[in-house]
Parts: sequence; C-alpha cells; structure tokens
Amino acid sequence: MLASGEQRVGEDARSALVSDADDLASQYSAALDDSSADSKTKQASLMFSVAEEYVLDGDGEEGSNRAMEALTLFREMNDKQGEQDSLRLLHSAYRAQGKLDYAAEQASAELAKFKGKDQRGEASMLFTIGDVALAKSQPGEAIKSFQEATDLFKKAGDKKMAVNALLASAGASLKKYDLEEATSNAKAALGLAEDLGDKTAQGKSQLWCAICSMEDGSLSDALASASKALGLFKEAENEKMEIAALELMVDVYLTKGLPRKALHAAEQALALCRKIEYGRGEGGALHAVVYTMLEKGEAKKALKLGQKALDAFQKTGNKAGEAAARCALASVYAARHQPAEAIKEATREVQIWKDIGDKRKTASALLTVSALNVDCGQPDAAFAVAKQAGDLSKDLQDKKGQGAA
Repeated sequence: MLASGEQRVGEDARSALVSDADDLASQYSAALDDSSADSKTKQASLMFSVAEEYVLDGDGEEGSNRAMEALTLFREMNDKQGEQDSLRLLHSAYRAQGKLDYAAEQASAELAKFKGKDQRGEASMLFTIGDVALAKSQPGEAIKSFQEATDLFKKAGDKKMAVNALLASAGASLKKYDLEEATSNAKAALGLAEDLGDKTAQGKSQLWCAICSMEDGSLSDALASASKALGLFKEAENEKMEIAALELMVDVYLTKGLPRKALHAAEQALALCRKIEYGRGEGGALHAVVYTMLEKGEAKKALKLGQKALDAFQKTGNKAGEAAARCALASVYAARHQPAEAIKEATREVQIWKDIGDKRKTASALLTVSALNVDCGQPDAAFAVAKQAGDLSKDLQDKKGQGAA
C-alpha cells in the first residue's frame, strides 16, 4: 500500500478549514435583498461575494480583481467595515497566488494606518500578517498575530471574526504540536460561535475539535465532533463544508479500522461534489473513495472508478481533478503490486501540479514518487526526487515539508 495514501485522505477537509477567506459572503449577499440598500452598496456587496467565491475556489487572480473593485466602492462610500473586509480578502487573494511577502507588506502598510485609531481594522491586518506567517511555516509568529487579532476583534465587538482568528490559532498551535492550546482555542471558538448562532462557524469549530481529538487519539470524540459538524453544515445549507465534514469522518473511520463506514462517508462526499458540480473538491473525494476501497480489498473496483474519473476529468479539462485521479490510480497500482504503473501515474501527477503552478502539491506528489521508488528498490532515484521535494519545500519556507523530504 502506498505510504502517503492515507495521509492524503481528509486533506481537503483540513484545507477547507484553513481556506483563504473569512466566510463573509453570506453577510454581504444579504444587502442584495435589502430594499433600503442603495445601488452602490449592492454593487460593492456583490463584488465582495463574487471575490470570496473565487478565492475559495483557488482563483487568486480573479479574486484579487473583484476584491479590488469591492474595496474601491466601499472606500468611495466611506464604509470602514467593508473596506477592512475587502482588504483582508484582497490580501487573501494575493496569498492564493503565492504572493506571501507582498500580502504581508500591504497588510503592514494598512496596519500602520489603523493602529490606535480603529481596533477592527488593526485586528484585520494583524490577522493577515498571521496568515502569511503560518503559510511560511512560522506558527509561533502566526500565533502572536492571531492572539492580538482575537483580542482586538473582541474589543471591537466582532465575534464572527474573533471566531475565525481563534480557529486560525488552533491550526497554528497544531503546527507547533501544542495540542492543549489548539483544543482550548477550538473550544473557545465554538463557545463564541454558539453565542452568535452561526451554524457554519459552529460546524468549523466542531471540525477543529474533531481534528484535535484525532491528534490526541480520542477517536470516539473525534467522530462525535465531526458528526455534529456535519449536522450543523446541513442546517446551514453549506454543502461544501458538508463535504469537508464527510471527508474528515472518512479519516476517523479509517483510523478506527472501519473501512466499510469510511467508504460510505467517502461515497456520500463524492456524490455531493458531483451534485453541486464542485470540481475543486471532487478530486479529493474521489481519492478518499478509492483509498477506502483499497482498504476493503476492492482493488479492481477502485481501478475501474479511478480510470473512469480520470477520463471524465480529462474531458472537462479539470486539471486538479486529473491530478487527484492519477494520485488515486498510483495508490491502486501500488496495492496491485504494479510499481512501474504506479510511478508512471504519480509522475504524471507531479507534472500536472507543476503546470498548474502549485508548488506545495508538487512537493507532496514528489514525495509519493520517492516512496514508490523506494518500494521498487531504486534508492538513488528516490533520493533525487526527495531532494526536489525538499528544495521546493525550502522555497515555500515549509519546514514540515522539508522534514518529510
């Protein structure tokens, strides 16, 4: 069995929790149905909502264009909150494009303007600076910024953003292997989210609680929290986060040694992706289904599903989906003791991520190729590929990736 396969199951769930947006689109979309809102407010709110959707789908370039339009309109109206949220979204779009230093520079410049004058604005920029530090694998620096941001959001009376900052702190604390602090932040976020009555925020908090429980080895608690999260996302009609909850449940079930239940949850996630035409999430859901089939000893079915999905992704031009399908097929071939075919698919996955320009996923895929070369008794090739992964991780300032390489 491919060593990295299980590590990738549930990866999309964790990615959804550290997404490059604050989940404020629904708040701004409400203005579109408000008869008292003027046309410029509606236009700015629409641009913000569209920008957030682009950023969540990984399109940083289009997201930055729309966020800049929203920012300009909010500034023309002297809408301070709209300006601050648009600035954060703009900086998030820059991060999605890999422009980490530029995002930090812009946030620092805005921070100087807000400091001592506007607590919420100051908090928003500190939050961005923390996001950049975390993306650079500097969790200690990130936590400092997140904690300052949380305190300022609370003072400014913005519980929604305080929840977001607390959850970011939870993620950063896990990066530092500080499970106690991560759990404390996740529970604090859950309490605030419950005060707000925000179902999506409650669901995200429950998912972080589930992840913390998994790290602690408390699998029953993890499953309970993930199940609660799924119910909350259903109430909120947030189908993308439903998928994230299901994929985390797959991870828990596999860890508990329950592949049949894992497969059921994975198939639900894949069906939901296809129902809402969520191309970005479908690849991860497919990988979860294929991997759980392999755990059940159903390699033939897994191969058929992977090949069928690959054909579909190629026809629609979904490159990220194609990469995920090739990763899944690499796992299948490895399980079927066909190492040459496994390496071929994994190498193709690497090339796709290179073409897309996603260095982080390229590095992850290179590690898969390296592991497969080890299995094939080709240590020199394995070392060379692992070095490539390490160099990429170094460029990304990803210390965990460097350690894995």
